[in-house]
Amino acid sequence: MSDPNNPFASPAIAPPISVGAEWVGKASPELRRVGLGLLLVYAGICLVLLAAICLVGIVLFAGGLGRLGGRMPALFGLALMGMIIVGYLLQTIGPFFCLAVPSESGAKPLIITSVALMMLSLVPYGLTFVDAGPIASFVGGGGYLLSAVLFVLFLRKLALFIERPKLAGRAITVLVVAVVITLAFIGLVAAPFSGILLPPYVGYLAPVLALAALVNFILYANLINSLRKELRP
Repeated sequence: MSDPNNPFASPAIAPPISVGAEWVGKASPELRRVGLGLLLVYAGICLVLLAAICLVGIVLFAGGLGRLGGRMPALFGLALMGMIIVGYLLQTIGPFFCLAVPSESGAKPLIITSVALMMLSLVPYGLTFVDAGPIASFVGGGGYLLSAVLFVLFLRKLALFIERPKLAGRAITVLVVAVVITLAFIGLVAAPFSGILLPPYVGYLAPVLALAALVNFILYANLINSLRKELRP
């Protein structure tokens, strides 16, 4: 055992440094690119959230865009639409930078598959402009959701790689809550078409689920931002 007061004691042995900690400590360009990608995704989420909050605020407190008068409704509507479009573009571009994640992390297959599904999900949406039918939208939406699930799993794997187990746990929490909310929404929508009679109070679950989805979306954005900060040396 090492004793700093004993000149004959064996030297202290420093604890081994994990591979992930070494990557972060040496400020690798790969992790810098991943951090940039997470920053783009985070900025995109913030833009979409800000546009949604502005729209809800106008509807609730101003009675809709029509109350603004003059050209303001059209201009404000275009501004909100522009924020949403730019936000989604940033969320689409960001994962491409995350492809630079080191292979040692074990997260590379997840982000590659996530990006591939995200790009494939855009094809059915493009087909909707040539009357491909609702199936195209369903396939596109399913591909995008699966891509999002894999991206959250990528965040978890990356957090474990840099030894941030709390962030990895938060990623799982966000994913589980999102799955539960999605299944609940599907149940509420599908029940009337299946001939299932739901109690009247079940109708109040829709705004509750919407609020829960918003809160979980904010927690997802916070997770991305926290992980991005941890990638800095």
